[in-house]
Amino acid sequence: MSADQDQDLWDALVEAERRHRQRRADFYQNAQDPTRILTTALAGPAWQAATALEFLRVFSRDGTGLLPQLVELSLSQKWALAARQAIASIPRDLLWPALTP
Repeated sequence: MSADQDQDLWDALVEAERRHRQRRADFYQNAQDPTRILTTALAGPAWQAATALEFLRVFSRDGTGLLPQLVELSLSQKWALAARQAIASIPRDLLWPALTP
């Protein structure tokens, strides 16, 4: 590969990441029932669950309603780190009351 091809690959990756972040923000701002979608995604195929966990790591306020499911995932070998990161990103003032039950 040439330096130009390397730059083209990099530019494509940067553009894909920009679009990814825009789509994630669109979902956060416009979804009517994100908890329903995220609940289904967390129980779904690997790409669905991975995307939901990444979303919850960034937009943590949506995680409190999914806490039982996140705790369960945090105990699995496959999703432990991602689920724990999603839980850890929930603001403490929202997390502690949700943990009580």
